[in-house]
Amino acid sequence: CAAGVSVRATGSDERRRTPSSFGSLVGAQAAVNGDFFSFDTYSTNGVSMSGGAAWGGDDHGYVAPVAFGDRRVAMPAHEAGGAPEPWMREVVSGHPTILADGAVRDNSGDPLCTNRHPRTALGLSADRRTLFVAVIDGRSTTRIGMRCDEVAVMLRDLGAHDVTNMDGGGSSAMWLAGTGVVSH
Repeated sequence: CAAGVSVRATGSDERRRTPSSFGSLVGAQAAVNGDFFSFDTYSTNGVSMSGGAAWGGDDHGYVAPVAFGDRRVAMPAHEAGGAPEPWMREVVSGHPTILADGAVRDNSGDPLCTNRHPRTALGLSADRRTLFVAVIDGRSTTRIGMRCDEVAVMLRDLGAHDVTNMDGGGSSAMWLAGTGVVSH
């Protein structure tokens, strides 16, 4: 909502890039990884849009899209389903929903959430005016990663009302213009 701040998702012709390569390509100030993807086609697991052009995977009951459009943002829970709406311009999906309406979701039956991993997560404040972006390092003796419930609590304590887990593991990376990768 701040002047000069915008969100840009990857287009179909920009896939196969690291956050640093994508950020440099589009002149971003910051870039992080997004949706889970296929190593064969580099297509996303869930719905993706860039500039209003949809590409990638389909909506299904385990995908939580984070959608941005003209003066609007939405982060429906992963079980809500639904195709992209006409107002949506930039969409990236993740899974699962880990914080909904300020409450930590029970994802205890999902090994993706119960094991400690490097993670990327996106969150929104209740008024939808603040975007939270978190990248958690892991898989080393000094950085062990986090479980989904730990990420949800951390972001809730920082002011997030809804949070989606994005692709993690070796894909988790945050890049800043002029600095480089800062997620280690």
